[in-house]
Amino acid sequence: MTGGAKGIGRMISEGYVQNGAKVYISSRDAKACEQACVELNKLGKGSAHAIPADFYKEADCRKLADELKKRESSTFLSYYKELWTRC
Repeated sequence: MTGGAKGIGRMISEGYVQNGAKVYISSRDAKACEQACVELNKLGKGSAHAIPADFYKEADCRKLADELKKRESSTFLSYYKELWTRC
């Protein structure tokens, strides 16, 4: 979830976690990502994991994609503006 540590993205992340989803949160603010995951992991059935990245930097985008590939065989990407992409 891009921007999943704060604001609308955070609220969407909460809904996913409460309903049993595994959520990866990413933003430039690594500390906010980690703190959001600590709080979200206390909510319910799902889980939250931080992968900080600055989407204005191509290297960070590649790092995020590589990290997701290591952790999951299939992912759904959700952006806080509610765009969905199947990878």
